[in-house]
Amino acid sequence: MIAGPDPEGTDMDAPRLEEWTPVLRGAQLSLAGNVEGHPALGKTQIVTSPLIHVSEGDQWARTLSRWYRLGAPHATDTGNAFPEAAIAGYCEVLAPDVLSVPLRFAKRLTGKRPDRMAEQAFKLGFDDLVPALTMVARTWPGSGGEKDDI
Repeated sequence: MIAGPDPEGTDMDAPRLEEWTPVLRGAQLSLAGNVEGHPALGKTQIVTSPLIHVSEGDQWARTLSRWYRLGAPHATDTGNAFPEAAIAGYCEVLAPDVLSVPLRFAKRLTGKRPDRMAEQAFKLGFDDLVPALTMVARTWPGSGGEKDDI
């Protein structure tokens, strides 16, 4: 169950996501990376269910299906263009229909539109999450009708 912007109880043993990056697949925002300790998938590369929230300090992420402990983010090799920097969260095409996006952009999307997660949960058949997501949308920091300037 989604309790708010930080995990509690058994969620503290969430799978760990390494080399992660926020990605867009069509209109769906998710995380892609290398997961360890996933209850169904074990250790593998994944694209998560829709992203709901990344915690302050980027240590936790909540997706539609579960919490993830976040390890090191993916750093794009920019050696040819910018030899002095490896930029984390730089946009890059990962597959024909998957584009990585900067974390600050992903946070803006999730912070401004938590109510859409309840709609998406319903459409994807996660009916048990709809009440919790609706409650989160009503109490979410920054969802008080501010101007959306993404």
